[in-house]
Amino acid sequence: MRHIISCILLLSLGACADDLGDDPTPDGGPVVTPDMTTPLPDGHVTHTDLGEGVTETLVDAGDVESWVAIDLDAAGAELDVDIESDTDWDLAIQRYHFRTNGGAGGPADVRVAVLDGVTLAEVTQAPSEGWAQDREPTETEIPDDVPMGEEPPPTTVISGGEDPWYDYDPSTHQLSPKERVYVVESTDGDYFALAVVDYYSPETADAGWPAFQWKQVDPPDGITEPGQAVDASASDAWVYLQLDGTEVTVADPESSSDWDLAFQRTAIRTNSGPSGPGVGGALLSEQAWDALESTDSVGFARDELVPLPGPPGSGEAPGNPVLGSWYDYDGATHAVSARPDDTYVIRGAAGDYAKLRILAWDDGVYRLELAPVELAVETHETTIDASASDAWVYLSLDLGEVVTVEDAATEISWDLALQRTNLATSSGTSGAGMGGGADAEVATLAEVTAVPDTFAVDEMIPLPGPPGSGEISANPALSDWYDYDVVTHTLSPKDTVYVVRTAHGDYVKVKIGAYEDGVFDVTWAHAGAGRDAFEVE
Repeated sequence: MRHIISCILLLSLGACADDLGDDPTPDGGPVVTPDMTTPLPDGHVTHTDLGEGVTETLVDAGDVESWVAIDLDAAGAELDVDIESDTDWDLAIQRYHFRTNGGAGGPADVRVAVLDGVTLAEVTQAPSEGWAQDREPTETEIPDDVPMGEEPPPTTVISGGEDPWYDYDPSTHQLSPKERVYVVESTDGDYFALAVVDYYSPETADAGWPAFQWKQVDPPDGITEPGQAVDASASDAWVYLQLDGTEVTVADPESSSDWDLAFQRTAIRTNSGPSGPGVGGALLSEQAWDALESTDSVGFARDELVPLPGPPGSGEAPGNPVLGSWYDYDGATHAVSARPDDTYVIRGAAGDYAKLRILAWDDGVYRLELAPVELAVETHETTIDASASDAWVYLSLDLGEVVTVEDAATEISWDLALQRTNLATSSGTSGAGMGGGADAEVATLAEVTAVPDTFAVDEMIPLPGPPGSGEISANPALSDWYDYDVVTHTLSPKDTVYVVRTAHGDYVKVKIGAYEDGVFDVTWAHAGAGRDAFEVE
């Protein structure tokens, strides 16, 4: 989809303009040609009264540098305003982009409900559910041609994401409106239904002339807000949830594996670290909520002691460092507002996974969504520069990154350490974790589906070289990872896979693919916290 959007954006800048103009009336039913003789004074918007309360609006939106702002509450008047700060406009249009004044789209609270497979004539009342707002784009949704440092356009309900208002034909470069109605709750709290009917000028067939038909409809009987309510307003009690959203009573959270998430006011915990005995954790996904269906096992932060809200010196308490940033805080008004565009992946106490987004927060009462996601173990390739002979490089296989370690003997934030040809795990003489190493005695990662029966922990082993060269704390099972050519004095990795047990007792299969003067190329896959097999059932 990102490729299609990038292609269309390039087209909107002038490429293939003739192709985009070949078909001014794409399939989707009869289109009434607007009366081009009655434009508004500024000339970008033209309205045609179709009768029975329906208006067709044609927008000259071809300028890629500006947005055409429309106030539905004022009979579709075009407004000359700054859409980033003005709270009167409802729709802003630029080429094929339809932006609304809510969420990441603008400073007001406009929202949109999508109704598929219906015509405008069939919609007489706004729906009670299905409402959404424009949001910030994820990394995968940002078009390739957005200049570095520039703010990308929001992912909008109408034109953004994986399901925009149009179908795109790559052979003809044509946009055809889908059979769909959008219901917009305006800045004044009224409701309007609209259907996009065309994208091409009825006079010249040029692209960038979207036309939509719209009318005011009755308000809903009552809006059912999405998600579930979690009342965590008490400052002296925690609310405990399982990954399916079930609220549970927990007598001793530090020893119970019955809970996965805990809430108290703005604080959130997972069942891990100092918060609980489980293997829980959290990561902020780069994918949008609707697109997220599976997750890798790497990148999850476990709970730790985090600073309490307030001025420096307010103390510390167990919490999850990733989930601690779920909200924005206004220092002037002391208001807390959720970031509903952020999607988190939660690892539960037993190693299962779910996605979480917090839609709203009101004085300790959350409105959130939880839905299961599958585990998909991915293979990673990492280059590690361990060429310094006087320093170790520490790798967290849980996070998939090199970490800074002040005291390797006591910290359990690292899993594998490298220094020249030496490899250590967080175990035995090297560290305080549950680490270890084993030779799987196979040549490819795919052949390793389960963990070995025995693991070696770190101990003092002889340094490479002649007798008397000294000792170093390293892992004996991993120390034999290379062959040494006494003629050329070169090292070459053996064609074998090792299994590393991490500081938290999880398992990672590792193969060293290349080595040159202390620089390793490593391919590896993490089985997942709490799992002893690399195949996901």
